[in-house]
Amino acid sequence: MVCGGVQIFYAGGNFSPTEAAYRIIGSIMKHYPYYARWERYGPSYSIDSLAGTDKFRAFIQSGRPWEEFMKEIAAGIKAFNKKRKKYALY
Repeated sequence: MVCGGVQIFYAGGNFSPTEAAYRIIGSIMKHYPYYARWERYGPSYSIDSLAGTDKFRAFIQSGRPWEEFMKEIAAGIKAFNKKRKKYALY
């Protein structure tokens, strides 16, 4: 089976590209485990560099839901938003 890619259409409302990626990758790993492999870039995984953490990959691999992942990183997001506030232009 060959998949040439997917196209996602934004139809308005709340949309999180990170959540969409998490759910899509999780679904592929669940339904097509033979094809689901993480790509390595040197000593680490490419997805870890993109996500900025290995938690993203670890949570998907373990089959944990998006909501649990968000709870895990909530404190880090809050600290980042506080730190960046003084640099925001608007």
